Amino acid sequence: MTHQEGNLLFPVTKDGKLIGAKDEKYFDVMAFHLENIPRNENNEITTEGLINCLEGRVAAIYPILFGGKGVLSKQLGADLDGNVAKIKRHYLSHSQEYGTIDQMVQAEVSREGVKKLLKHKDVAVKGVLWLTRTLNFLCTFCEKIIERGGDARKVAKETYAETLKPYHGWIGTTTFGSALSFVSDERKLMKTFGYAAWEEFEASAIRFAQLIRPIIDENFAVLKKHDVHFTYKVM
Repeated sequence: MTHQEGNLLFPVTKDGKLIGAKDEKYFDVMAFHLENIPRNENNEITTEGLINCLEGRVAAIYPILFGGKGVLSKQLGADLDGNVAKIKRHYLSHSQEYGTIDQMVQAEVSREGVKKLLKHKDVAVKGVLWLTRTLNFLCTFCEKIIERGGDARKVAKETYAETLKPYHGWIGTTTFGSALSFVSDERKLMKTFGYAAWEEFEASAIRFAQLIRPIIDENFAVLKKHDVHFTYKVM
């Protein structure tokens, strides 16, 4: 049984649950959808394709990473899903202009100006900025834990300090810091992600990171090109 999404066919279960691989392991499902994001005639990832890849799926990593479906995991997941939803909402209002992330950011900068975009919260640029920063945290965590061969909690704290902490105020730092204390050791984390052997976890995490890193780098390059890689702190 299949489900049509854009111009791609994805397998679904009998009850209509969308899957993307042979099982429901987070890294494998995400890798499947990342590999199959539609591109335009210039080989650029489409905004619609990126939304479809991430929506309802990418934030599922938080309860795995932070030890369950607690308040902190839900809050962080809601923030990530909220940025995807913000991009989608603006895309649906300007779908002809916003075919790619570059086109979306360029159009908003041309229409509103950098100063107004910095001031306003509900703009697509802010959604792209914070989505990309969060994806960078997740990707960098994967890269570091594979490089180290473990030491998950220390890696998570170092990754947060490098990727997100510079843009968080006291509340954000406290909230995320509390969540980081729930990160399991690497062997338990491996099992929570659904893998019986470290080699399997390592291969899937590497594949996920290799597929999402170019998207992160491209988005950051777009934000910097249009002078909207804002460095203000929130919360």
